[in-house]
Amino acid sequence: MKVGQLIRTLTLFPMDSEVVIDSDDPVMTTVDTGNKTIRLEGKSQMDLQAELEARIEFYIADNWDEVDAVRDMLDAGYRIEDFKYNTARYEWSKKIAEENGLI
Repeated sequence: MKVGQLIRTLTLFPMDSEVVIDSDDPVMTTVDTGNKTIRLEGKSQMDLQAELEARIEFYIADNWDEVDAVRDMLDAGYRIEDFKYNTARYEWSKKIAEENGLI
């Protein structure tokens, strides 16, 4: 399927619908594999810890508000449980999400 067709197809669904791969794994990222091919990757196909740390570093460098950062990660398909690789990150994200009604 070409990108244009995918976009046209996806616009037929409610904006808050979740896109999943055949294995019911939520689509978390896209990868340009070259030769005009884009691969959709699910959570099980990625280095979750590295992805989360990269996002957190981005938010810090770009001076994001903590609530907005956690909201953005949740909107992208990450779950608070995904932070369990690091107790401090898990407690931080859980506290912010709970205090601000994100979960």
